[in-house]
Amino acid sequence: MAFLVFDFFFWSQIELLKQVFTFQISFTEFYFQSYSFTTIYFFLPFFSFIVFLSCNIGRKNNFTLVDKLWSIITFASSVNLIVHDYLVYESISRKEIYLLALLAIWAWHLTVEYIRRGGLEPGHEDHRWPGVKSGKSNIQLFFFGIAFVAIWEPLMLVNITQPVSIILESRDKDAGVSDIFFLFAIAFFIYLERVFDDVQQNYQNAKRKYESLGEVTDEYTQDELERGFCTQGPFGFSRHPNFAAEQYIWLSLYLWGAYSSGRLINWSAIGTFSFLGFVYISAVHTEAHSSLKYPQYKLYQQSVAMLLPLPGYAWIEPVITKSKNQ
Repeated sequence: MAFLVFDFFFWSQIELLKQVFTFQISFTEFYFQSYSFTTIYFFLPFFSFIVFLSCNIGRKNNFTLVDKLWSIITFASSVNLIVHDYLVYESISRKEIYLLALLAIWAWHLTVEYIRRGGLEPGHEDHRWPGVKSGKSNIQLFFFGIAFVAIWEPLMLVNITQPVSIILESRDKDAGVSDIFFLFAIAFFIYLERVFDDVQQNYQNAKRKYESLGEVTDEYTQDELERGFCTQGPFGFSRHPNFAAEQYIWLSLYLWGAYSSGRLINWSAIGTFSFLGFVYISAVHTEAHSSLKYPQYKLYQQSVAMLLPLPGYAWIEPVITKSKNQ
């Protein structure tokens, strides 16, 4: 029965999209008649189109725009869901305001982190893209740019906000104890992600300083800087603690929606678990690049857990041959 209801709901939303794109109904009628999440798919082609143009205009096979829009697409999707809820029901709850504020902080953090890594510098490209593009013809890259970069990634970025729709369905005006619990969980993982990113960025800054000026800062040894990758603090227990924190942000949002709806497995699992899988695959691809670049990285992989810290797995410095101030 649940499947039949979902099937009817799905086709009714497809029909609404068809009607608005063929000008049978106005956008206003579509917006107020459709489910909150359906409205996102009205705007999605716009994001996909500008990403597609960026891949093919100017520098060929330039996939960096989707990285720049990463947090913007997701935050814009969340804003649309809450605005739709407000316009249709003419009210907004405290938990919606708190949730939107948290997602704004998340988007701000990712944007700042992208800028800190040189994302806005001319010609910047994430270090993983050359590996992805290696060995592929221009025709292959053209279709990869359409299928993955212009369509799949923007779709994934809006779909991870699906649990927001589930949360809004509860129609609670005030934030209850359970809502506050999940809000604090999301805030905690956003904070952890910021801490982990700071640890990694501080190491990268010290490494660049050592490579350009030969100076060793007080926080690291020469061996640690010459190794090329961060093993300090949380990176001594997890190879990608910031990736893990990002996964837990969206898993917490999903569990909040599941609790609000009373359905542990619901349709928003599509977006959440697709994203969790994407983060895992991204980590695997990052490690393939790092293991080729850094001689000690395979030892690091054997010693430290990939995402979630595990008992008995921790980085131990092989041999310290130089003092920190040498």
